[in-house]
Amino acid sequence: MASEPKIIRVNPETELSSVLAEAASTPVRLEQDGVIYHLVRDHYDLWRDYDPEAVHNALSTHAGSITPEEGEELKAYLIPRPRRRYTSSWASVRYLIDTDWLIDALLGLPIAVRVLDRHRNDGLGVSIISAGEVYEGAFVAPDPPTRLATYRQFLSAFATVPLSHPVMERFAGLRAQLRSQGNLIPDLDLLSASTALEHDLTILTRNITHFARIPHLELYEHN
Repeated sequence: MASEPKIIRVNPETELSSVLAEAASTPVRLEQDGVIYHLVRDHYDLWRDYDPEAVHNALSTHAGSITPEEGEELKAYLIPRPRRRYTSSWASVRYLIDTDWLIDALLGLPIAVRVLDRHRNDGLGVSIISAGEVYEGAFVAPDPPTRLATYRQFLSAFATVPLSHPVMERFAGLRAQLRSQGNLIPDLDLLSASTALEHDLTILTRNITHFARIPHLELYEHN
């Protein structure tokens, strides 16, 4: 019987981390004492640790730890009803919400709900890249059509910021720069960062390790 693969956590500040980032698009081989190891990048599953029952239990346990106002905001995300559009055009967007924040909001995590509601009139947008990552979660759910409908409704509250030739040119330049510095990050992250830079947007993300490598990218700081 095959054993489970051993997982080794790599420090993101090391040279090996940069090499692994390149494995997304370029074959990488490691050599030790004449032995060659071929690295193949496994697709990162943002929904891997999602456990609906655990979320439900956590919300029940901590139900008294949020204010009544926050409770109403939480219900707005959890109970299907007509959605409030945060902005009508992506041209008016000031903040780009990364996939991790979107998933936190879908799960009803109070900090995500609170921050998004705080900036509801400031122009909140979602990269088409992040929309695709969110939709992916539907296809690992027991009932994909129902989950897709939920995600479509959720994402309809935000302006969708598309890719464009200027964004892709910026992406190409940044990718070449980061590769030469040994600081390459995954392409989907880099596409989101390029979108934010091209449109002068502040990005809401918990993935500070990767996005901090992008020169002049404005990262949101919540309190």
